[in-house]
Amino acid sequence: MSHHGRHDHPNSIHLVSVRGRLGGDIFWRAAAAHYPPELEVWESLLARTCDRHDTRIVAYAWLPNEALFLLERSAVSMAVVLASVLGQYSRYLHKRGRAPPGRSPYVSRYESIEITPSSLPYAVRHVYWRAVRAGVCRRPEGFPWCSYALHFGGVPPPWFDPAPLGACLAAQGVCGRLEIERFLSEAESARHAGLFLARCGRTPRIAGNRADIERVQRQALRPPPPPTLHHIVEQVRRLLRRPFAAAARDVLGKSLIAWYATRSGAGTLAQMAARFGCSPSTLRRAIESHRRASPELFECGIEAQLCDGTRP
Repeated sequence: MSHHGRHDHPNSIHLVSVRGRLGGDIFWRAAAAHYPPELEVWESLLARTCDRHDTRIVAYAWLPNEALFLLERSAVSMAVVLASVLGQYSRYLHKRGRAPPGRSPYVSRYESIEITPSSLPYAVRHVYWRAVRAGVCRRPEGFPWCSYALHFGGVPPPWFDPAPLGACLAAQGVCGRLEIERFLSEAESARHAGLFLARCGRTPRIAGNRADIERVQRQALRPPPPPTLHHIVEQVRRLLRRPFAAAARDVLGKSLIAWYATRSGAGTLAQMAARFGCSPSTLRRAIESHRRASPELFECGIEAQLCDGTRP
């Protein structure tokens, strides 16, 4: 799929649609009675990707042949965030025989449209009502494979963030559980349904009022530059209290450098693995091992490490 018309910049939210080929049902079969194994794999891949790239999901609905979700990215581009999960899920479907050999299981890579704060509550409602329009449930609150209930209780998974919806609704004067439930349970108007249709072409796809659209367009013109690898190594040296060369040489140092580089947009896991002379899977295992052993080193926050006045 062409990338013309994508509008992507740091700290933006996008409505993303991943659709399977006609008749594919790549996420779950309509007759599924329990939580489908395909969704377990999909969510585990999504969780790993969100963790690696400091990304969150604001709302989601998993339909039989479409994954519809609002993705809140940080420093890493949306294309990089989604490339890993879509590639791995495609390999899973081929391995299980759910996709023909040599053919992509997707209609296209993905469709997306940027969502501004003024349109976010309506985009969340659009996600939940998509299941109703698809005929898999009568009401969005009754659909089990969406995030509707996560806004009102329980412990959400680490990759899900309910805060943006609450903040945007509060700014519009909608506060409290009953009012939020009333808003989400209202049937979507045709105007709002049309607002979130993916549009191909070279025109940037942004949903919102004129003032919001102009603001995000200005932000996109002046994105903050990603940190350099040299600066990340310097921050890891300070964190470990080791000489510069030593911080970049041992396995813990390499794991930290790769972790903060992939979360800040300074490099991908594959690029960092090539730099360190190992495979991406080996580097990923090293990161996971050291995170279990020393989680505090991986939870310092990239902003705290890279915005202390020493950045070139």
